[in-house]
Amino acid sequence: MVVAAGLVIGATAYVTFIVWLKARKRRRRRVAADPRDRAVGAFISSIEVLIDLGGSAPRAATNAELVARGAATVGESASILVPVADIATEAVYAPEPPATGRADEAWVSAELFETETNDRIGRYRRLRAKASTRSLRRGWR
Repeated sequence: MVVAAGLVIGATAYVTFIVWLKARKRRRRRVAADPRDRAVGAFISSIEVLIDLGGSAPRAATNAELVARGAATVGESASILVPVADIATEAVYAPEPPATGRADEAWVSAELFETETNDRIGRYRRLRAKASTRSLRRGWR
């Protein structure tokens, strides 16, 4: 009985740590001082959601290609990421950083994507994705 309780406590602590670590990464991206970092962070956070749901994100893929791959994982809700991908691409390649409003717009769209995706995938898959370490292990960007 003690062993079982220890296993439950250990598993709960592990899952709690994973969820906390992901939330910390996301928060740091969201409050970054540089609008470029915030815009790119919104896109990366969204792609990590796709990775945790079982999607793939090849390192050589463009932002638009990653969004297209996301459609295979979550369906129509991936189309919400198109403006996020555009803003992130602009943030990386434009000579000037995006306006603060554009970076905030990327985060609004990223949150809408997560809400829509969560509504579509069901509770079990959502909980599995929250506890998944795929995006943490990947280190893709």
